[in-house]
Amino acid sequence: MNRKASAALALGTIALLATACAATEDPAPGTSPAPSQSSPAAAESSSAQPSSPASVQAADIVPTLENAATDQDKTPEPVTDPEIDQDSIRALAQMSYAKQYAAVNDSGELCLIAWAYDGSQDANGTMSEEEVECEDPAEVKEEGLHLDVDATSSTPGVELYLLPPDLTEETVRTELLKIEGNHEDLRPLVEFAATDFGLVSVAMEAKTASDLGKISFPRSSGTEFTLDLD
Repeated sequence: MNRKASAALALGTIALLATACAATEDPAPGTSPAPSQSSPAAAESSSAQPSSPASVQAADIVPTLENAATDQDKTPEPVTDPEIDQDSIRALAQMSYAKQYAAVNDSGELCLIAWAYDGSQDANGTMSEEEVECEDPAEVKEEGLHLDVDATSSTPGVELYLLPPDLTEETVRTELLKIEGNHEDLRPLVEFAATDFGLVSVAMEAKTASDLGKISFPRSSGTEFTLDLD
């Protein structure tokens, strides 16, 4: 190869290298690189991620929490628990064994507030001190809420259960009336009552709970919900 051809070849090679280097340099200041295209597989994987389930709120179980309070929501005594949102107190079904109310505390838990009552129909009926039990609404939805008021020498006690919302009044009635000696008159062995929106409570004395041990209710899912009374 002659010298002229060699020089031309060298110059051509240098030009090609310069062009390649320019193509791989970073973009000039003030410009943005071209957006990269996500692969179809990556996009599909991203869209397939499941969304987290919505958390259960207290109002999902006690819908009156979303309504304005009424005269029926007034408690027999002021609620003294400092963690209770006083504006959230709403009446539940009243019973001969207990005066009961629902509320929300500072942590967003659903609370059962109750005063054990001796069932007297006159103005001198005896009532216990306030008792409060709170739990996460998701737990209440599945397992209900239990509140225990111990009797004293001068005040009554009660075992009070707020049942899971999927248990209907008819289901509870059917099972409780199977208990020997139970009835629906004033102060039965095991009392039940339901709100207008279908939330059922069960109440009894501690001795009755101990004697029975447990009560089971069929659920619509085909499983059973069992109250462990011991």
